Amino acid sequence: MSALRLRARLPLVYPAVALGAAAAGAIAVVRDVPVLAALLGAALVLAVVLGVRAATTRVAVEVGAEPTIAVGSAFGRRRVPAASIAAVRRRPLPALVPLRVARWELVGRDGARLGGFLDEGLSERDLRALETELRGLGIPIDRG
Repeated sequence: MSALRLRARLPLVYPAVALGAAAAGAIAVVRDVPVLAALLGAALVLAVVLGVRAATTRVAVEVGAEPTIAVGSAFGRRRVPAASIAAVRRRPLPALVPLRVARWELVGRDGARLGGFLDEGLSERDLRALETELRGLGIPIDRG
């Protein structure tokens, strides 16, 4: 049984945003600007949550008697038998086109979404290996 296991790395944009929001939020608290402090606190929380999601993204393709694909992050994981996957959709996120982030979705034979992940934090080499592995299992990739 062979397996392809991909682990994402933390993109540096999230720690930078979190540190900047924390520093500006501390200044807003000292200067007694509660609305700005609340907004910067929300930005800090958002950067931390998105960073955790991006850093914990995992993709595993296990080839054996029954091939499976496992996708997810710290907020949820899915293991799907390869036989139940009709196609994989890879769609770039419009807001993140300059960062070249795409949303991958595993689509079942009935058109239902079986799982998905963002490829943020995965290297181009890892993505090419994933595409090769999916093609080897006979799963088409829709780049629409």
